[in-house]
Amino acid sequence: MDSLTLVDTDIKNDPEHYHFEICLDKNGEYRWILKSDNGNIIADSGKGYTTKQSCKNGIAILQTINRATLITDTGKAN
Repeated sequence: MDSLTLVDTDIKNDPEHYHFEICLDKNGEYRWILKSDNGNIIADSGKGYTTKQSCKNGIAILQTINRATLITDTGKAN
């Protein structure tokens, strides 16, 4: 996922149009998905968490991000 996507969606100024979903993957691990009201996926956890609480902790980290958060462009393909 392009690291600019989260910033470009302007979640901090319009948070009521976005929500996190927590789901279980096929390996029984928890994952989060950030979606907009229209159902588009804005971001996902990219990894599974062994507990729901650790998944929620990952969401909490994202909820602290603001416009001052630095973006690092490595110039490398993912």
